[in-house]
Amino acid sequence: MHVIRHHNNTSKRTRKITTTITFRIDTDTINKLRTESTMHDRSLNTSVNQILKSYVQWDTFETRAGIMPLAKPVVAQLLAYVSKDDITNLAKNVAKSAVQDIMLVMKGKIDLDSFLSWFETLMQKSFIEINHTVENDDTTHRYIVKHNLGENWALLIRNLLQIIFNDLLGIRIEIINLSNTTLVFQFENNQTRSDQ
Repeated sequence: MHVIRHHNNTSKRTRKITTTITFRIDTDTINKLRTESTMHDRSLNTSVNQILKSYVQWDTFETRAGIMPLAKPVVAQLLAYVSKDDITNLAKNVAKSAVQDIMLVMKGKIDLDSFLSWFETLMQKSFIEINHTVENDDTTHRYIVKHNLGENWALLIRNLLQIIFNDLLGIRIEIINLSNTTLVFQFENNQTRSDQ
């Protein structure tokens, strides 16, 4: 068994309060965590915090929200057989209500911050590379999603994003690029996003 100790600390940058707590963790598990942390050039403390945060913000809700994991090649192959019209109808008739239901279960509300937090986590959990940049005095948000899942997947996500942003959030979204491998979109928001 190995003991991890965390120290009380309030970060001036994020203003998050941390708590000191001690856990007993199997030695083999902690050694694997150390190796993984070293590979990703981050501290063991950071890795443990990310794992716990992922668990309380995502993993505990997956079953209740009806989220089912599928391998990326399976998703790409399934969508390859769907017509563009069917993709559009899928986004309108199924994906919109499904996302609303999932977000209400997982986040308790539907607003810009909760949607972006959910979307970023969904991409990361699906092993899809995502990059979020903010420009023009923190008002222009740009997302680059490197998916490698085919044009139909990008089309489905594009349609879904347009519906969510237009119908639920009342924000105009601009699709910069859509391809077999990448989806790029941006939007303007004058409100500062809260730290998730």
